[in-house]
Amino acid sequence: MTILKIFLFLIIIGIIFVFIEPIKRILLYKILNGRIALKTYEILIFIIIVLFVFNFGKIINTSKNIIFKENLKKIATIELSNYIDLKNFKNDQPIFKIDSNLLIHAGNRLLCFDENGNNIWSREVHSEETSIANMKENTIIFDNLKGDFAIINKDNEVINNGKTNIEIEKVKTSNQNVYIKPKNKNEIVILNKNLKNIGKIKTKNATIINFIPEKITSNVYVYTTSIHSNKLKSYLYIYDENGVIIGSSDIDSSIVFDMIIDANINIICDNKIITFTKDAKLIADNNKVGNITITKAIGNRLYSIISNNGDKIKKSLKVFNENLEELASLPIPLKPKGMEVNKNKLIIYSDNKINIIKKPISSKSKSYTLNIENDDKKEKIIDIKWLSSKSFYVKKETKIIIYETN
Repeated sequence: MTILKIFLFLIIIGIIFVFIEPIKRILLYKILNGRIALKTYEILIFIIIVLFVFNFGKIINTSKNIIFKENLKKIATIELSNYIDLKNFKNDQPIFKIDSNLLIHAGNRLLCFDENGNNIWSREVHSEETSIANMKENTIIFDNLKGDFAIINKDNEVINNGKTNIEIEKVKTSNQNVYIKPKNKNEIVILNKNLKNIGKIKTKNATIINFIPEKITSNVYVYTTSIHSNKLKSYLYIYDENGVIIGSSDIDSSIVFDMIIDANINIICDNKIITFTKDAKLIADNNKVGNITITKAIGNRLYSIISNNGDKIKKSLKVFNENLEELASLPIPLKPKGMEVNKNKLIIYSDNKINIIKKPISSKSKSYTLNIENDDKKEKIIDIKWLSSKSFYVKKETKIIIYETN
């Protein structure tokens, strides 16, 4: 990558030096003779030089993108129409990673592919409303209406099945447990890995808005709202894996849009961020962030896409530490639809382009914008997720594409 950049730079410098002599001749003719008596090829060279100078920035950016694109390798394209009727495909159906394989819920089927896009197995899902949950190496298929379930391993073998007797609204998992939010009930039912009931979370006089189980500890972070004296109140509660409360904190009257768990608990509001420790102790409260559209966390760093001074079109990427101190700010050269972060890189994507930024990110960081699948501009990007430190998938309307970066 660095060698290619140096090579490009030397070519540009060489072109400039090659054109110096014609420039000098043009100026000399004009000064001495009061006229320009040039050959056709010299006039053409002069026009090229002018165009080059006025488009120098675009030329450099295009060259960078070409160089970077050579290091973006397409590994596989999975055409979903080869496996399902696309009429049954919903854009919000999930994709899971199991070891190095992809498990795709597409239409009324569950499809498993290896990292090279080869189909390993498929299974029909019969329920009209289905939830798919992943727990370590196993996958759980739920019938949302009846509460029936089947647990299958990575080889597509059913290792357990049964009934929960719950009409399911939402399912989430940790490494050890399954957490179900029943429809029209203000509670969370806790099941072990064999889908046996081991506990329940209930919040008094407060509505559960969102909950996130921590993968390793199985602690559950619950965000609730309630009305007190005609005022909206928001709270953060922490429960252990048996549903016993172990911490809580008042989030005042803020409207919470997202809750992100990594090294800390990050509460994302419309125009501010609040961070807590894992035992619900306040770390920082920054109400001068701006209008937040997307936020991701990895370790003790937060990455937020923020509107500039209320401008809904121009947006920037800002990086914060756990004390919510701004570490970097970068302009975003596309209309952001989503963002994904891993330990090495950050991807921001629009309907048909992605912007890749290498970490660590500073205000001087360079980003590379490139088109995805130029031969298919009608298909929009639905979602992007990292599969490893180097590879990621792009979910489109009828296909899934796997890429690898350098």
